[in-house]
Amino acid sequence: MRSLKLITTFIASVALFVIAACSGGNTSKSTAKIDTVIEANYRKAHDYDFKTQQKKLAEVYYKKVYDALKDDPNKNRKLYTRAGYSLAALKSMRFDFDGSMAIALDMYRVMEANDSFKPAQREVVLSLIAGNQSQLNQNEEAERTYLKCYDILKSVYGGPEKNGLDFIVNGVNIIDVYYQMTQYDKMADWVARTESAMNVYEQYGDSALIEEYKGHIAIWRAILLQ
Repeated sequence: MRSLKLITTFIASVALFVIAACSGGNTSKSTAKIDTVIEANYRKAHDYDFKTQQKKLAEVYYKKVYDALKDDPNKNRKLYTRAGYSLAALKSMRFDFDGSMAIALDMYRVMEANDSFKPAQREVVLSLIAGNQSQLNQNEEAERTYLKCYDILKSVYGGPEKNGLDFIVNGVNIIDVYYQMTQYDKMADWVARTESAMNVYEQYGDSALIEEYKGHIAIWRAILLQ
């Protein structure tokens, strides 16, 4: 069966929605005004990324924003988080996993040291780290990191009754790691957990978003029956 490792760079727009929802405005008057150059560069990056699909140019402008803010993210935490995550995700999508990992690890260290960043923001970046670990065949590290993501999701949302899509994607990624490690007992446990999350999510969410994942779950169930 084809590995699902690239799911870890899933739906950047969903991750950015989480980032946007969690990014509080900066409260200091000295930092309240967004630097217009940084803001303009972010708009260019976003347009290249999502409107014209010019990913290389998007990466250039995300980097400009990230580099301008990484030494002092408090100047604009929202754009720091959005630009940094997007830059790391684009690097991962073009198979520069080491480059993506370096950015994501730096971001996570910053977030861990700064209480202004919300746990859900840290989870998004941590999931990207886990995805890069998986792509680099660091499966034991990826397992630990994805499980840490799950713990954060549980602490923030309680369960898939809220934000179930994140629980589903996290579960699918964990299953794939266990599949790569041929740890079928753990894989079976997470297949059951993820199916349960899907059933909950379908009661309130868009089932079309998880159709591909449901197909993979069916294949994994078949593998486990062999």
